[in-house]
Amino acid sequence: MAGCSPEYAFSFCPCWLFTCGCGGESSRASPSGRGSDRDAANDAAYGTKPARSRRLPRPVPVRRRSPLAKPRCHNHSSLLRGSNMNESVRKAADILSALADVGRDASAREIGVLLDLPKSTVQRLLQALEQSGLVRQDAASRRYGLGPKTLTLGMSYLDRIDVRSQALPHMMRLRDDLDETIALAVRVGHSRVYVEQVESRSGLKAKAEVGRPYPLWAGAAGRVLLASLPREELIRFTLDVGDAAFTHVNPPTLNGLLAQIEETRRRGYAWAFEEAMRGVHTVAAPIPISMSEVAALSVSGPSTWFDESRMKDATGPLMDAARAISSSMGYTNPLPR
Repeated sequence: MAGCSPEYAFSFCPCWLFTCGCGGESSRASPSGRGSDRDAANDAAYGTKPARSRRLPRPVPVRRRSPLAKPRCHNHSSLLRGSNMNESVRKAADILSALADVGRDASAREIGVLLDLPKSTVQRLLQALEQSGLVRQDAASRRYGLGPKTLTLGMSYLDRIDVRSQALPHMMRLRDDLDETIALAVRVGHSRVYVEQVESRSGLKAKAEVGRPYPLWAGAAGRVLLASLPREELIRFTLDVGDAAFTHVNPPTLNGLLAQIEETRRRGYAWAFEEAMRGVHTVAAPIPISMSEVAALSVSGPSTWFDESRMKDATGPLMDAARAISSSMGYTNPLPR
């Protein structure tokens, strides 16, 4: 066959602008005209008709993936990218915190209003949390509450705090001596969290909520924990918190707070009159458990009963118990007497 070779004709004909023997436009429309005379003679000799002129399509390039390229995932819609995943985790944590704060079951719409999130987003995350046991749904009201898995996680966290197990026997003896509520708190970020509590046997008593974060700048226990911070970290704390850090300081300034903290360090304990909870007076003392870590042991009672005189009487036994707990933790640095 005149023209280009068959393999050339199949893939790409270099003379595709002209008729050729492969069926494209080659010598029949060549500028010199010689190709058309030769083809006409061949047609006459063999009794064939000239092929109808037609343009060959341009070849379509084929893109080949490198063998080193990562395999493609054809289910992109079911995957979350890193930023979206982090945002979903944060929203799920906010939902759990909201359920803990409201103290009752809530609907997806109510949670969405609290967190300023679309109801559809809240509903989707609640269903995922329910599958993991972190959230449960009441079959009758269709409202959501914290699931049993949250209790498991909370107890697991408490079990990892060695000072809790070491302090509990001393706390029970102190409760028996004073007949007031004894609590143990640790610092978590800008908050203090009670990790253990032994309640008074009296019908009129004060108590805190174990596991709930309370402001670090309010209450005797918070002041004791703040007093354990270096000055530079204390200043960073006030910058992060803002004016709220000076709520219970007189004067309500940074210098006033630093003076109050220095007084707590000097005395070795702190008093609070209805600061963190209305109607509750508290005395707190530090429990040094390492060179840089401190817990707070406190005695709390109703303000109508636990007045300044009883607070003074409770301070000595409280500090003795704090020393005993610190010693059981292997830290022998004495507290002021």
